[in-house]
Amino acid sequence: HILMRRWIDYAGATQKMLRKSRFITHYMNRLLLPSDDEIRADIEAFNLSHLRCIIREAARRDIPVAVCSFAAPDIDNLPREERDYYDLYAYDLYAPGEPDGRYITFSTYCRVVGLFNRELEALCREEGIPYIPVAENIRGGTEIFGDVCHMKNRGILMKARVICEHLSGPLSPLLGVNADTVEVPGGA
Repeated sequence: HILMRRWIDYAGATQKMLRKSRFITHYMNRLLLPSDDEIRADIEAFNLSHLRCIIREAARRDIPVAVCSFAAPDIDNLPREERDYYDLYAYDLYAPGEPDGRYITFSTYCRVVGLFNRELEALCREEGIPYIPVAENIRGGTEIFGDVCHMKNRGILMKARVICEHLSGPLSPLLGVNADTVEVPGGA
């Protein structure tokens, strides 16, 4: 969220001009953000660099680390009403109180989250730590997500199951249990 606010605040003159068109802000919202390469560079500088420090400090102390992808509502399979709901939430999140502040649509938000998750997965490969594909295993809309990034109880349970399934094997030596005996909550 910090990066999206930053991209809005530091938009170039052309992007600021394009914001004046409701058509462009809604249907061509991608033009209001930096290029994918710039987005990836910002994700590295503002997010992943900090994770790298945490991972390396944990390794120095022999603390195992695993990282989960960031889940968002499944934009490709939502009914129009739910997409509209998430659009309104994204608008309010990134431009509160601004009458024409529709600078980040739900679609753009999902695209950036996808870029973030791909970069996160690459970081995990580079650092040799487990990547837990939460986003890749949770699909749904308002029955799972209260807004674009916060899960309801049902979604939290689904996330816990994905994490348990992916960590039960690697954690079993630390827990002193056989991975086959680890029970996933809810009987997954």
